[in-house]
Amino acid sequence: MKLDDLYQKALNLEFLDVEEGMFLFEQAPLSDLMYIGDRLRQHHVPHGRVTWIIDRNVNTTNVCIANCKFCNFYRIPGMPWAPRKLHILPSWRNPPIVRYLPC
Repeated sequence: MKLDDLYQKALNLEFLDVEEGMFLFEQAPLSDLMYIGDRLRQHHVPHGRVTWIIDRNVNTTNVCIANCKFCNFYRIPGMPWAPRKLHILPSWRNPPIVRYLPC
């Protein structure tokens, strides 16, 4: 595998497979990846406006039924380590937070 071939594949909006992604992760200089990422951003957002999201996702419990693909610590109700009691804990910065705590 050659880095330049993988860069061109990405710039052509072609999908990379797992092996190619791992090769880039292990071999490609960060500055190259940043450059390719910026070029792709320019393609997808041609007006040049760059924004970001401040994710203030307050996780008050690890019990969840959403099954999001980005979360690796959730527990479905009834799984081991899934709490069974609901407690409301006060917070000095925010309104009371509802949290599930283990029995």
